[in-house]
Amino acid sequence: MRFLATVQEEVGGLGSRYASSRLKLQPPKAILLGEPSARQVMRGHRGRGEIWADFPGEQAHAALASGTNPIYPLALFLTQLEQHAESFDIRLTPTRLETYPEATNVVPGVARAVLDLRYEPGADIRDLLDGLRDMAGEASVYIPEEELVSGPVRLSISALLPAYSLESDYPLLGVALRTLGQDSAGFWGFTTDAPYLAWSGAPVIGYGPGDPALAHTTFEHIGIDELEAAAQAYVGLVQALLEA
Repeated sequence: MRFLATVQEEVGGLGSRYASSRLKLQPPKAILLGEPSARQVMRGHRGRGEIWADFPGEQAHAALASGTNPIYPLALFLTQLEQHAESFDIRLTPTRLETYPEATNVVPGVARAVLDLRYEPGADIRDLLDGLRDMAGEASVYIPEEELVSGPVRLSISALLPAYSLESDYPLLGVALRTLGQDSAGFWGFTTDAPYLAWSGAPVIGYGPGDPALAHTTFEHIGIDELEAAAQAYVGLVQALLEA
């Protein structure tokens, strides 16, 4: 049994991506992921991403009757997005608007809408992007990349974080369910390190104390009784999985 503590889970999983490349040398039999699940066995989650829509304009002083303001087509795009939200089999939420430059007395040269993307395993992201590009006209619609850094490790990644789904009839998942007396495994509504850890070749099974609805909020907490119960459950899970 090995304990793995990784960094930057909440911003792209740099630690688990790097660790998985090392775990491939000797893949574990299974990986227990301790994200909060209210002590329910979990077998996957939705994917998450960011989509940027950059609307071009012509920068000018706001006092002059010149320039081309990109905020107007951006506003129209957001209105169309709201009207056609149900036509996308994916959850899209505008979460941030930006202008370049940021000065309030200048017609911006670029206006950007940032969309939060949540999708189920198997979703067609390319088809989604094509639909958004048709809607956005001259705007550039794309998934950005970012660089993650921790010590000497640097990694450029897409802002599209994958979904994960372990088969419902996977044998070790059944072992975990029987060990804890549960009938079926659930799915998290948020993303985790599971897909990156699975690159090691090991199945990832989720189980953890804490209410997933409170994750990443100022109200997040775990009761002592729940923590102690989860610790005992981990002992049983590890023993059962090793013996399976």
